[in-house]
Amino acid sequence: MHTLDRLSGSIVDEIVQSWIAWSLIIAYIILAVASPATENLNLWMGGLAIVAILLGMNGLARTELWLTSRGPAWFRKHPVARVLHHIHNEGELAGIAIAGIVLLAQLHRGVHVHFALTEAFTLLGIMSAANLSVRQMMPIMSLVERFTGTWGAIVVGSFLSSLTGEPAAAVFLSEYFKHRTAPQDKERVATALGATIGSGGGLLPFSAPPILIIWAILRSTFGWGLGDLLVLVGVGCLLHVTLVAWKLRPRIQPSNASSHRLTLKDTWPLLVLAVTVGLNVSYDTHHWTLLTWGWDAAIGIAALIAALQNPRIVESEGHEQQGRGRHWQPLTLGVLLMGLEIVGTEAEPLLHALAGLIPENAPILLVALMLWYATAFTSHFADNALASRVFITVAASLTAVLGHGDLLALSVVLGALFGGFLLIPANLPNFAIAAEFGISSGGWARTAWRWYWSGIGHIVWITCFLFLG
Repeated sequence: MHTLDRLSGSIVDEIVQSWIAWSLIIAYIILAVASPATENLNLWMGGLAIVAILLGMNGLARTELWLTSRGPAWFRKHPVARVLHHIHNEGELAGIAIAGIVLLAQLHRGVHVHFALTEAFTLLGIMSAANLSVRQMMPIMSLVERFTGTWGAIVVGSFLSSLTGEPAAAVFLSEYFKHRTAPQDKERVATALGATIGSGGGLLPFSAPPILIIWAILRSTFGWGLGDLLVLVGVGCLLHVTLVAWKLRPRIQPSNASSHRLTLKDTWPLLVLAVTVGLNVSYDTHHWTLLTWGWDAAIGIAALIAALQNPRIVESEGHEQQGRGRHWQPLTLGVLLMGLEIVGTEAEPLLHALAGLIPENAPILLVALMLWYATAFTSHFADNALASRVFITVAASLTAVLGHGDLLALSVVLGALFGGFLLIPANLPNFAIAAEFGISSGGWARTAWRWYWSGIGHIVWITCFLFLG
């Protein structure tokens, strides 16, 4: 019976995550090539593109699903084809591939394409610099815990992701806490860190992909600056992180704070990270765009060279981690971010139509909470950067009718930050956390829902902001 259940589950995976995704992509290509551009066609193509990339990023890259869940033996043993079974960030690569198809379709139809180059360079530079400084974060975490205890270490460590980027924070927080977690608690601790890091990256625009991808829209359409992000989104993130951390702390064993030391010669990666953060925060104010792009590219190249020269990055306490996959992540995510922007643009006509279905006389709090949960729910099953890119357009459309732009925008941002914890593909840091703790996708899904209650922190802040703002 167990074998039949596994086979049934594999068939469902094949149908939903591969066969339907491929069918949608083929349908999209046929419409783009063979049909004249009309308003109704744009709606259909936007819907096909979104659903295809949602399914694709959750399973299309599992190449064995195209034929059978176990895959033909020759395919896995072939000296070239077998490489496809060992690609890091499969879901992200599938998203890039589908976005490339959408790009070609847009060029074929003569659509103006916006390439999010600034956002891509920012993600590349920040993540690369943070990857180089992961080992140096261990002594910092020890110092923080010495003064604040376990609860403070979780909170501060999660918010450090706003400086280092969420994927890098996932690596050093997992490395710091996993050796102090009992085997029966690993799934609970791993999913909780996914939740806290997902919110902890919300203080600065470059740290969390769901904010970075819409930062230009938040500035131009809603008039946000760094201060607005820090207050409007930061308070909700603080409530969420502190709630989860308080419930998580008893599951982590006491620390031996003397086990991590930081010498003066080891501080240069932290200096590189500080310079990278400073440039990316201030470049649009001082018009240093080309300088910042060049610096980000140089750091990205340096990190790749370091990965090629040191295939295995040795972490503290004898733990060894694969370095190449982690150091390729910044480049992969930078390209993916541009791809998600392209897919989001394709879906805008459909999203405007859907936004028009919300009654103009609906209570604004209800609209805000609907936006929050719609973004969170989409983030559960897709990359949360795509979810924020999709629903920020809806928020902009509703703002033109209902007003309350700040409320609707922060609802979308908080929804994306919260929703990325439920499944591993929902947020990039989850991949690193699951690998560090040895958690399977099934184990993650079975456990993560236990932290669903923590969304009350965001709901409370959205409600308070309506009456205080």
